[in-house]
Amino acid sequence: DKPNIKAEIAKSLSSILGRNITVILKIDENFKTNQQNFKGRSEEGVDDAVDTFGGEVL
Repeated sequence: DKPNIKAEIAKSLSSILGRNITVILKIDENFKTNQQNFKGRSEEGVDDAVDTFGGEVL
């Protein structure tokens, strides 16, 4: 199970600052393209391997 990132960030900042914090994440319009490049999916054969094993290329 992955932790709720927004909740964890808000909890940490609230603890440090002593105030209630609301975290809003904004994804830029190039997120999908950038994420595919980050994962190495632009390289030949990598996309199939990632889909097969359900992981990310390290």
